[in-house]
Order: sequence, then C-alpha cells, then structure tokens
Amino acid sequence: MSTENSDLLLKGSHLCEESIASIEKSESLILRCGAQLARSRFLLQQRAKRRASSSLLPVIRQRLQDGRLPHDSSPIIVGGPGGEGLCDACNKPLLKRQLVMEIPSGDRPFVRLHANCYLLWNAERHKVEKTARIA
Repeated sequence: MSTENSDLLLKGSHLCEESIASIEKSESLILRCGAQLARSRFLLQQRAKRRASSSLLPVIRQRLQDGRLPHDSSPIIVGGPGGEGLCDACNKPLLKRQLVMEIPSGDRPFVRLHANCYLLWNAERHKVEKTARIA
C-alpha cells in the first residue's frame, strides 16, 4: 500500500473516531437538555397551579358565603372522569381527562368539582368552620 493511501486511511480512521466522540457528546448534551426541559416544565406547572389556586380561593369563599357551594361535606364522595358540565367552583368545563369529585348536596343531586377545586373547597370550608367556632 502506498504512503498516500496509508495516510488517507489513517486520516479517515481519525475522523471516524472524532465523529463517534462528537456523537456521544451530543447524545449526552441532548439527555441533559431533556432533563432540564422536564424540570422546567414541572416548575412551570407548579407555578401555574399555585397562581390558579390563589386566584380561585376568593371565588370559593364567595360561593361558600352565598350558598352556591355547601359548607358540609358528605361521608360519600364519588370521584371519576369528567365529561360534561362545568365545575361548581371555577366554572370551567369538566373534561373527560380530569378527575372530578361529586359531592351530594341537599338542594341539588351533586356539587361537581375538579379534584384541585375540591381540595381548595374542602380546606376553605374547614377554615370557615373553625372561624365560626371561635367567634
């Protein structure tokens, strides 16, 4: 084999090794970026939930005061997928992909709440009960 061919093979081999190293480095960077992106999405979702919760509390308080949401709970609360109607707390659609809690209520068959709205309602109604007992 000529020296020129040997040099070309050596150069080609070196380029292949550099390419493999670059590919491995790129794959590592892609994995790190994916992990950072997932973390960022999680933090944004948590922030959005906190913001939604803080803006929904006054609405839930008002609906507890005016009777649109009950003060009392029931020993039987049914949870399942949504699909029709609006949430009695936030007035947003109850979608099939969302967990919806149904609470028997005296004046109507059920109060229907998104799971997150249910948690806020339940915490807020307990605050109202404690305040009433103290006063």
